[in-house]
Amino acid sequence: MKVAVCCIGRMENKYIKEYVEHYKNLGVDNIFLYDNNYDGEETFEEIINDYIENGFVKVINFRNKTICQLEAYQDCYDRYNNEYDWILFIDCGDEYLYMEGFDNIKDFLSQDKFNGYELIHINLMNYGDNDIIEYDDRKLSERFVKPIYPLEFKRNYDFPDNDHVSSIVRGGLEKVEWKASPHTPSNPLKCCDASGHEQNSISPFIHPFNFTFAHFKHYTTKTIQEWLDIKVKRGYPDGNKDYFKKNDKINEFFKYNKRNKEKEEYINKALQINILIVNYNTQKLTDACIKSINKYTKNTKIYIFDNSDKEPFKNTFNNVNVIDNTKGQIINFDKWLEKYPTKDPMLNNYGSAKHTYTIEKFMEMFDDNFILMDSDVLVKKDISILYDDRYVFIGEKLDKLVFWRERVAPYVCFINNKMCKEKNIHFFDENRCTQISKKGYTYDSGASFLDDASRFKHKLIKCNDYIIHYGAGSWSSSNKKNADEWLSEFYYLWDDIEKNDLDIFIGTQKTFEPKVTNEVYKIIVGNHDIENNSNLELIQCKHDSQLDDMFYSEIYMLDHVAKTRELKKYTGFCHNRRYFSFMNDIPDLDKIFSEYDCIVAKPKKLKGNVKDQYHLCHNIEDLYLIGGIISDKYPQYANMWHNLVNGKILIPYNMFIMKSEDFKEYIKFVMDVLNEYLKVVGININKRIYNNYEKYLKTFYPNSTPEYQYRIGGYLAERITNLFLLTHFKKMKTFPVILTEEKYKKPSQ
Repeated sequence: MKVAVCCIGRMENKYIKEYVEHYKNLGVDNIFLYDNNYDGEETFEEIINDYIENGFVKVINFRNKTICQLEAYQDCYDRYNNEYDWILFIDCGDEYLYMEGFDNIKDFLSQDKFNGYELIHINLMNYGDNDIIEYDDRKLSERFVKPIYPLEFKRNYDFPDNDHVSSIVRGGLEKVEWKASPHTPSNPLKCCDASGHEQNSISPFIHPFNFTFAHFKHYTTKTIQEWLDIKVKRGYPDGNKDYFKKNDKINEFFKYNKRNKEKEEYINKALQINILIVNYNTQKLTDACIKSINKYTKNTKIYIFDNSDKEPFKNTFNNVNVIDNTKGQIINFDKWLEKYPTKDPMLNNYGSAKHTYTIEKFMEMFDDNFILMDSDVLVKKDISILYDDRYVFIGEKLDKLVFWRERVAPYVCFINNKMCKEKNIHFFDENRCTQISKKGYTYDSGASFLDDASRFKHKLIKCNDYIIHYGAGSWSSSNKKNADEWLSEFYYLWDDIEKNDLDIFIGTQKTFEPKVTNEVYKIIVGNHDIENNSNLELIQCKHDSQLDDMFYSEIYMLDHVAKTRELKKYTGFCHNRRYFSFMNDIPDLDKIFSEYDCIVAKPKKLKGNVKDQYHLCHNIEDLYLIGGIISDKYPQYANMWHNLVNGKILIPYNMFIMKSEDFKEYIKFVMDVLNEYLKVVGININKRIYNNYEKYLKTFYPNSTPEYQYRIGGYLAERITNLFLLTHFKKMKTFPVILTEEKYKKPSQ
């Protein structure tokens, strides 16, 4: 018998030797280690080179890849499954198999009870921080000796977290697919648990959990230091790596571990975000900038370096420190400029030179890292994600065609001040600043800094992904809009005033980056754990354990909203990758609804009729069942249903804005029809799909996957929604839909 381990790891060097030796001692033949570190980060060769050179560990290059755990698992099985009898697919560095009565994994897997099975599910026993604050070099098994109690603890589900499983898959199978979850393959296999009892192979859970015969010790969080240094920075290999909300991650940590004062103090110190704003007579703009920062980013310390000569900055914020230079207390610019007799005589303010030198002076005075920001910007998302001490700077490089030299944009830029001091990198160089030296060749702030800092590891971004920039707020009169008009236009980024009595709910089942920032939008998610990458409120919809949120899709979420929220005058819905074209700029709804009954997406004209289009993508029998339910329960709508499914016009995506009383009636109607459908076909949708495989699965992706077809309720609801709209509203206002993610290629119709 030959047994292998497949895992994918990033920033795991503290644990990788213990991990490798554990499985070596269990009798595993090989470990396929997918290296998901980034360029410039650690390498596994630094720690386990002996095991790599002797062939026990085979490192596969997955460096710089994102959202790739399932891809790694698929690659491993496809390439190596014929060489091994069993392959363990487990987390790198924190999942350790223990078997009752067995020290050797081959003896365990050779038991007769596993004969005939293609997959073994084994529960995870979760371990927390054991109230240890910081990392030390003892083994995980020595530091964390007690699992999380009670063992039945619940984190995000209405069942114990220890119900989770990891998988051991038999080699040589014709088909093993990793498409949905890293816990288990997504195609049906003959599956059992560690006791040899048959289990559902698709489910990533065994309930109730059973540790009698085997379990994985899962060192879930480790200490708060390790959680912040590794988990928060790294993200998950099956999730979004770049965008995370630190405070959501902290809340996740405390779902496993007890809060105490010592941990809170460590967090506050470790996660403080320092921000520098150079202010020059821009009280109103700077105020709005600070408000937008505080709206989207927590735990900030903002430093205002005030060079004003007419309008000194008046501080009204608790998290702001003012460095007063209004009278030249720190930098006397008149005397400073006297040092440069070759300065450009055509200028009268030397604003860029002063700005650049101010940043240099702050770097000299300040010992920690910080984010540099202009005073005339508004933040539109959490900027703490830019705070990453692996880089000397994170910012945008402005093109040399616009300026005399390329430069780092000072609008929003992370500066690793500690590394700059170590590498002797400065923001100001008098010999490379045209305004004060005719010998110079660099124009404006950030150019010499880019020249010097770009020799070291840095990261380039687009500032517009994080901020909106007024531009030249303190010195230019060339803007078409004055500051008041600009601030009024983008009020939702900094002001708490709501101009519409409205909530628009964005439905999702995954972590994503919203393309809107207006806080009338709220993110709603079903029974899934996601990260919130925005300023928007996140609503976890876990209101009814009897409802299958994957089947009902967005309807489950909207049912939650209708039952649990105090609704505003208007209620809307859109998707994580589809928005109404007005995006942040919400129109005057009272004015629209004085003439129209509802707002919907622009209708589509299909090549075939609605019935043909559904048949192309799904099982047509389901649509016929819905028609029968409509005829039986709502005979007054039967003719309209007939016209709808035989017509060529479809209002797509279940997107709308309605008066909230209409919304409540709408969701009650849709849920009633779908519930009647489940009474007819049964609640086991997986079973229905696999018993009618050829009717559901089509030839094109994603319609060819059971996971996609499982969301039958959402697809049927789109047609039921059309029926409701056509029977309840006489006049509908339509808006185009902006698709922000071209994920699926549409079939020709």
